[in-house]
Amino acid sequence: MERRGPPNVAKKAAARPQARIRAWAFGRGAAAMLLSDMKIIEKDNAVLYRYNVDNSTFLINPFEGARLLSWDIEDASGKIRSVVPWTDMNALGGEKMYNTFGGNPIIFPFPSTSFVGRKPDLWRTPRGDVRPMRRHGYAWDGKFEVVEVCENALKMKFIPDADARQAYPYDYNMYVRYQFFQRSFISEIILQNKGDLPMPWGAGFHPYFTIPWVKGETKKNYVLITDAARSTYNVGDGTRYELKNLDKMSFGDTEMLGRILCNLKTGTLKIRRIGGGEIDIVINDNKKPDPSMVVVTWGKVKDGDGDFFAVEPWIAPPNCATKPLQFVDGNSIGTLKMQVKVS
Repeated sequence: MERRGPPNVAKKAAARPQARIRAWAFGRGAAAMLLSDMKIIEKDNAVLYRYNVDNSTFLINPFEGARLLSWDIEDASGKIRSVVPWTDMNALGGEKMYNTFGGNPIIFPFPSTSFVGRKPDLWRTPRGDVRPMRRHGYAWDGKFEVVEVCENALKMKFIPDADARQAYPYDYNMYVRYQFFQRSFISEIILQNKGDLPMPWGAGFHPYFTIPWVKGETKKNYVLITDAARSTYNVGDGTRYELKNLDKMSFGDTEMLGRILCNLKTGTLKIRRIGGGEIDIVINDNKKPDPSMVVVTWGKVKDGDGDFFAVEPWIAPPNCATKPLQFVDGNSIGTLKMQVKVS
C-alpha cells in the first residue's frame, strides 16, 4: 500500500515520550484549558493520530481522507461510550477503509452522484465542458498532508491526484481542520480559490453516529430534531421527489433512509435519546443557512443490522455540480463548519 504520510513519522513519534500536557483550546478563550495529548501510532500500514482530550479519545487518519475514524468518551466508572463509530478496526487505511462504515468522511467537491442529462458520474462545468465526477468526490479517501498540528488540533491539505485534477480543473487549496475538546469537536472544510473566476462547489460532511448508544435500546428510542420544512428523496437519475413525512423522525423509521432535509430555518440539529441525552450538530456557528443547504440521513434502520446512522450537512443538494448553487469567488475562501457536541 502506498504510504500517505512521511515513512518515518511513526518511528519518530515512538521515540518521543508521550507526556500529558496542558494545551490552550482554540476558540474557548484564555480561561479554558484542557488536559490533552496527541500520539502518532502506526497500525495496518496506516499512520494515525490519536488525541486524548480529558475523557475523550479521537482517532484520525490524517493522510487518507483526513478521516476522523472514531470518537469515544470514558465516564467516571471507566465505561466507554462510542459517539462516532468505526465498524472495522482492521480497516484503518487503504481500500478496506474506503468500504468501512463510520467516522466522518469528507465530501468534496460535490456530493452524491452527478449527472449530465441522465448519464451518471459526469458533470458540466460553467464553461460547458463535460468532465468525470466521482460519487461524493475525491477527498473521501484522497491523499492529504498535515500542515499544522498541536495537542488538540490539526489542519490537513488535500493533494489532488490526476483523476481529481481532471475532474475539477481549478487552481485551489482545500484544507480540512479539526479541533478536539472534552465533549465536542469542530471540523471545517476550507476552500481557497487561487484563480480569478468563481469556483462551483458542494462540499459536505458525512458523520456517522452510534445509535443506539445505550445497550438494550432500539433505534426507535432516538429521534432527529430539526426545523427543516421539506423532506425529499433521490429518484436515481439526478431528480428528487417530496414526501409529507416530517412526523417520521425516529432513526427506526424507514423514512429516514436516504432522506434529504431542505429549507432549514437554523443551523442546529439534535439527535435526542427519548430517555435523556443529546448530540447537537451545529452548522456554520448556527448562522441562518443558505437556501441550498441540506441535511441528509442514511443508515440502517433495522436493529442489529448496524448500530449507526449518518446525519450529513451538505452546502448543496445532490446533483448540484452541473447546476451549481454555491460558488467561491475568485481569490476568495469558502468554508463549511460543523460542531458536534454531546450533552
